[in-house]
Amino acid sequence: MGASPPTRLRLRGLRVQLWLWIALPATIGLLGLALVELYGHERAMYQLVAARAQDQAQAVAALLDAQIVRLQEQLADLAHGLQADGALPDTSPFTGGLALYDAQDQEVLAEVPWAAHPSVLPLLQRARTGSGITVSSVMAMDDGLDDGPALLFLATAGHDGQVLVGAVPIDRLIQASMARVASLDSPGHLVVLAGSDVIAQVGRVEDAGQAVRGEAAVMTTGWHVVLVQPWAMMRAPLLRIGSTVGAVVLIAVAISGLAAFFGLRYVVQPLRRLNEAAVRAGWGDEDLLQQPVAGVAEIEELRLALVRMTEQVRRYQQQLHSYIDAMTLGQEEERKRLARELHDETVQTLIALNQQIELAERELGHAPALAAQRLQTLRPLVTETMAGLRRQIQALRPLYLEDLGFVAALEMLVRQNTQQAGIIGDFEVVGEPPPAVSPALEITAFRIVQEALHNTVAHAQPSWVHVEVRFEREGLSLRIEDDGVGFDVPTHPFLLAQQGHFGLLGMHERTQAHGGRLQVQSDVGKGTTIEVRLPYLVASQ
Repeated sequence: MGASPPTRLRLRGLRVQLWLWIALPATIGLLGLALVELYGHERAMYQLVAARAQDQAQAVAALLDAQIVRLQEQLADLAHGLQADGALPDTSPFTGGLALYDAQDQEVLAEVPWAAHPSVLPLLQRARTGSGITVSSVMAMDDGLDDGPALLFLATAGHDGQVLVGAVPIDRLIQASMARVASLDSPGHLVVLAGSDVIAQVGRVEDAGQAVRGEAAVMTTGWHVVLVQPWAMMRAPLLRIGSTVGAVVLIAVAISGLAAFFGLRYVVQPLRRLNEAAVRAGWGDEDLLQQPVAGVAEIEELRLALVRMTEQVRRYQQQLHSYIDAMTLGQEEERKRLARELHDETVQTLIALNQQIELAERELGHAPALAAQRLQTLRPLVTETMAGLRRQIQALRPLYLEDLGFVAALEMLVRQNTQQAGIIGDFEVVGEPPPAVSPALEITAFRIVQEALHNTVAHAQPSWVHVEVRFEREGLSLRIEDDGVGFDVPTHPFLLAQQGHFGLLGMHERTQAHGGRLQVQSDVGKGTTIEVRLPYLVASQ
C-alpha cells in the first residue's frame, strides 16, 4: 500500500487559527513573565558579580600590602646582615637588584645599572631622616630594568649614614599577588593606580561595554587596585539569551496581530455571512447559502453541510406534502367507501326491511300466519345489517380498546385480519404490561399494527404473519413479521413518499410523533420485518 499524502498545514485553516489565537497570547505572556524573571535574575547576578569583583580587588590589594610588608622586613634583615660582613648577598627577593650608598650618596656596593639614576638620590636623605624602612613612590626606571617600573625599598644600614636600596618590578609584584588569588579565573583588566597615573596593568578589555568594577586601596603605598570585568562575558548563556527575549516578544506580538487579521477576515466575517445566509434560507431564500463564504476550509464545509441539510429539509417537506396529499386522498376514499357501503348495503337493507314490515302490516289483519312468517325472515337481515355497521364502526374507531383492553384488542385485530385473508396469524405477548399505559400510546401502537397488517395482507402475499408485543422496562416494542414477497427498503425516509410507501410513511410519522423508532428489514423474496419501539415517558407526559 502506498504511503498516504502528508497533511498540509494551512495558515487559513481553522485549527491553525485557533492555535494562533490560543497559543500566541499564552506564549507572549510566558515570554513576558520569563523576561521579567530573567531581568530580575540578571540584576541579582550583576550585583553578585560586582561584589565578587570587589572582593577580588580587595584580595589583590591585601596581598600587595602583605608582600610589601614582608619585603620591608626582608630588606631590614639584609641591612642588619650587611653590618656584619659588609657584602651584598648573592640572592635576594629583590629581583630588581640591590644597591648600597654611603653618607655622601656615593655608591659603595652596586651591581645594578639604576644605582646612579637621578630619581634614586633624593630618596636617600629621606631614608636617613625617617625611622625604620622607607617605601618609595614608583620610579620609572625603564632604562635600568627590563621589567618596567619598579618599587624601591630603602633601609639605613649602621650608624654611619649608609642606605641599602632594593628594587622589585611592580608587574612581578602584582602577578605574584594575582597568582595567589584563586578566584581570578575570569577575563578582565587589573589596573594599579598611583593617583591618576597607571603604574601597572594586567590584561586588557578591548570593548568592555557594560562592565563590573571592583576597587581597593593598598594601604602601604597609597595605590588603588581597580578590577574591571566585562559583564557580557561574565553572564551565563541563559542570561545572554534573555537579552533577545524582548525581540522575540515583539515578533510574537506581530504574529498575533497577523493571526487576528486572518481570524477576522477568514473566520469571523465568513461566519457572519454564513449566519446571514442561514437566516435567509430559513425564510425560503437559499440563493445566498449556495454561494461560497470565502472563509477557512472548515467554514466552507459547514456551509456545504447546511446546504445538504437544507436539501434534506426540502425533501422532507416534499415528503410531508406527499403524505398529507395521500392522507387527504385516503380520507376522501374512505369517506367514499363508507358512503358507498352505507348506500349500497345499509340503506338498501333498511329499505328492504321497511318494505317487508309494510307487507307484514297489510297481512296482519287477514293472514296473521303469513305476517308472522314474513317477520321471521327479517331477523337474519337485521342481524347482518348490525354486523355490517359494527365493522364500519370498528374501522373508524377501535372500540375493542375501550371494551377489551390493549392486549386483547391487538389479539382480536390480528385474528380478524388473518381470518379474512385466509393466512396463519400468530400473536405473542412478552412481559407484563405496566399498571397504566396511556391512551395515546395504545392508539399509536394499535394503528401501527393495523397499518402493518393491512400492508401485509394487501401487498406481501404471505402464508403467515407473526405479531409480537414486548413490554420492556422503558418502553413498548412491536414486531410484525411475515414471509411475503418482500421489497427493497428505501435508504432514507424521504424516499418513502416518492416510491409510494404511504403506509410505511404513516407508521414512521406516528412513531416519530410519539418519540419512538421504526426499523424496516426486507429483501425481495425474503419477507418483511417491522420493529417499532415506543417509550412510556412521552406517553406519560
